Parts: sequence; C-alpha cells; structure tokens
Amino acid sequence: MKTENILIPSVITALGVGFGAGHFQASYSLEQDCCSGFYMQTGGEALWLSAALQEIRGGNEDAGITKLETHLELALANLESLPVEQRDTLAGGGIREAQDYCLKYPWHGSVPAGVQEAADKVLASAK
Repeated sequence: MKTENILIPSVITALGVGFGAGHFQASYSLEQDCCSGFYMQTGGEALWLSAALQEIRGGNEDAGITKLETHLELALANLESLPVEQRDTLAGGGIREAQDYCLKYPWHGSVPAGVQEAADKVLASAK
C-alpha cells in the first residue's frame, strides 16, 4: 500500500515534467528555426539588392538591371508552389506588377531553364 502511494504520484510527476520539458524544447526549436530562416533570407536579399545598386551607382546599369531581373525571376519561381487561389494577396499584386514589367521590358537573361519555366507559369497565372 505504501509503495503504491509513492509510486503513482512519482510516475505522474515524472510524466508531467517530461511532457513539459519536451513541449518547451520543441516549441523553442521551431520558433528559433523560423526566425533563423527568415533572417537568412532577408540578409541574402539585402546582399543581392546592394550588389545591384552598387552596379547601377557605379555606372554599370546593365549589370545592375541584370542582377535585379535575375532576382525577380527567382522570386517568381519560388511562388510557383503557392496555390493559385492564394495569389490574390500581396503575392498576387507582386505577380501582376512583375507581369506588367515583363511585358514592358522583355528580358532574355540567363537563369536556369527550370527557374525560367516556373517563373513563366507564375506570370501566366496572374489575374
């Protein structure tokens, strides 16, 4: 009887502590990973845009525009996996703006074929 009185609360306490510690660890890692990915992407974008602006300010406008257009193609290709019905938000506005740009200033840059095809699919889906 005494063993049951000690064993049952001990097991319940151990399970509670284990669950709490595991839950805290899982939520902390997920939050950290999300923030880390966001900041890595934003830092990479700042690097890319800075390089393009330096080219333009340095008098090499064609190289700067090529960098920016390549970045646009990559951004559009990344949107290919976004379902079409979700493209009516900010992403949809960006796609329509990119479509207008591409119609006004056709670009025949050198991005990998898969990227170009994905970007073309996204542009074709603009409403």
